[in-house]
Amino acid sequence: MNFLILSLLPLLVVSRDFDDSSCSSSEESGGGGPHRPPGGGGGNGGGGGRGCPSGWLRFRRPSGVWCVLVGHRAQADGMLTQAGAEAICQGHGATLTGFQNYEERMAVANEGLKHIATLKKLVGGLWVGATNNAGCKEKSCGPLGTFRWTDGSTSGTSGFGWGTGEPDNLNWPGATACIQQLIMHPSFATSNDGLAAWRTNFKHGDLDKYQCTTPAGPAARLYACGKRGSR
Repeated sequence: MNFLILSLLPLLVVSRDFDDSSCSSSEESGGGGPHRPPGGGGGNGGGGGRGCPSGWLRFRRPSGVWCVLVGHRAQADGMLTQAGAEAICQGHGATLTGFQNYEERMAVANEGLKHIATLKKLVGGLWVGATNNAGCKEKSCGPLGTFRWTDGSTSGTSGFGWGTGEPDNLNWPGATACIQQLIMHPSFATSNDGLAAWRTNFKHGDLDKYQCTTPAGPAARLYACGKRGSR
């Protein structure tokens, strides 16, 4: 969806911890699952002391512990590119994360709600680590074949969960297409702000094929950085 984008100074967040019982393996199929609370069975402590830095979410993947930091930049002006978000992650010794499964995707989305609240917004766009497959930048190659994860850890396709009609057939500006995750406060469903297309086509946590550049929308721009844990 083509609207505005967000910007400057990373802000760390309170963490939650998700162990094996809250994260299914990459071998489940499909792009979503029923909308249920994430982390059913995971702990509620921080990542600190359990293989992840304090302030990071902790997930147990088939490949081991994976740590995720959700953050934003200070101004909700739409001016954070996907490459800019990746640079922030690199500063944390991390990279933009993919989603191993539905639980990870929704845990990150729910963490993102704290950030759009800080920015006094009802909707935000969160950059994730993915790029289009060859031949799939413009024409969609289907919900599971258009994109691949780029973080070096995420496997399979269970983490893909798209909005209606996504990934679309639009030729977005730039050499590649990217993915943003839509973060939506419950009040967004009834707000009167001229953003009806997002309300119609997306639910909280859904993915959107999008341009990697700015200006981008929603104006509130977030990111999710991932790196391997020490355990």
